[in-house]
Amino acid sequence: MRHPPTSRSTRYRRFVHDSGQIAQAAPTPYNRYPIRHAAVVSDIAVKTSEFVIAMQRKTLLTTPRFTVEKRRYEDASGHTCEKDVIIHPGAVVIVPVLADRRIVMIENRRIAVEETLLELPAGTRSPGETSLETAHRELVEETGYRAASMEPLTEFFASPGICNELMSCFVARDLNQVGQQLEPGEEIKVVTMSRAALRVMIGDGTLRDGKTIAALGTFFGRESSE
Repeated sequence: MRHPPTSRSTRYRRFVHDSGQIAQAAPTPYNRYPIRHAAVVSDIAVKTSEFVIAMQRKTLLTTPRFTVEKRRYEDASGHTCEKDVIIHPGAVVIVPVLADRRIVMIENRRIAVEETLLELPAGTRSPGETSLETAHRELVEETGYRAASMEPLTEFFASPGICNELMSCFVARDLNQVGQQLEPGEEIKVVTMSRAALRVMIGDGTLRDGKTIAALGTFFGRESSE
């Protein structure tokens, strides 16, 4: 069964519901979080057993950037399940392209993995910001470049097994150097690299940052198809 295609921005996010009934969530301490039983997601037909009927959630941890929830739900077979989920405001990753076609990268010290990784500039959305606004802000803060042009490239879920973080990717062009504006705790060195070198680094495993691999892979694939 085929369904009308949707735009890239709505694909896998627009739900068509086969029932107007909403199952009742459990009482406190879990917050009520009802979800309609979905039969179709976007233009892809799916089994209804892949979607939960109802869900209850309990906040375990709140930080300035994200929240951790324990979600309790009943699957289509009637089994009660629990899962800890990170609720994230979303983030951006930027492919900054210089006039000579080189790409601006950063060497970023990452405390979580105890390594310095070669990455594209990126960052978390602040409250009230659009993804586009975040992309412009993060580009200046991390690289010191301001872009006259910021074009949407793609979007993806960074780690959907544990987190709802949606990453929006942009291509930045017409860059002017205005100076970095690093936040406390950020240790970032700006480097520029050729496209050929980055293609090799994706292939041989030198690049180990997932969002960078995804964004550059999409960028190079889009170039090849044009």
